[in-house]
Amino acid sequence: MNDLKRLAKLLAKSPGSIDDDGIAGQSGYTPLHYAARAGHRDAVIMLLNAGADVNMATRAGRATPLHRAAYMGHTVVADVLLERGADASLQDADGHTALDKALSQLDGAPSAAVGSGFLLKI
Repeated sequence: MNDLKRLAKLLAKSPGSIDDDGIAGQSGYTPLHYAARAGHRDAVIMLLNAGADVNMATRAGRATPLHRAAYMGHTVVADVLLERGADASLQDADGHTALDKALSQLDGAPSAAVGSGFLLKI
């Protein structure tokens, strides 16, 4: 069984509990945070369709799924999050927005991110 089928099965078993503390754990990372950080576009869409909070901040660091996707350079996932209502102005515990996170990882190559349209959307 592939991971998306397994995820769909889990979501069907526990509707409405996608952001519960029992799932998020001590750090506050929800399944959406993990999927966004890993760049799993289809899993992100599935989780959002199941009611995951697109702007849920972690307890440790106040990072949103958009922060995680931006930091890891997952522009396709970040686009999905933005299209689904992610607030690009939210700041983490250090005062950084998703744009700040994206820029911190560019290593002198902002034209690639601007060319993809990602930075223009944030």
